[in-house]
Amino acid sequence: MNNELRDEIIICALNALIEKVTPALRALVVEWSEELIRLIAYYDGEINEAHRELLSLAATELEASLTSGIEVTRSYHRVDFPADLEYGPLTRNRVLIYKRYEGNYSEFLEMDS
Repeated sequence: MNNELRDEIIICALNALIEKVTPALRALVVEWSEELIRLIAYYDGEINEAHRELLSLAATELEASLTSGIEVTRSYHRVDFPADLEYGPLTRNRVLIYKRYEGNYSEFLEMDS
């Protein structure tokens, strides 16, 4: 797969996520081949219809914005915090494009005081 298509997939996937990320989304991996792109979402807590709809909208926007016409599918995985996220190896064709901050928020509260 050429670098141009890889860059297009990553940029379009990031764009498709705008206003689709909820606090329950822990991470999102995008993997692809010549025939298929897959959005792999990891959620904290119950995966409800609203979560499914938002990722479906992101997949539709991604598919519509690509010049290659590659089909986009999605999968949903429940991994409740504080369990470690195990999303497998990341490669040139399997990229982590979103991961929420799960550290200590108190350090940010101290900055605001």
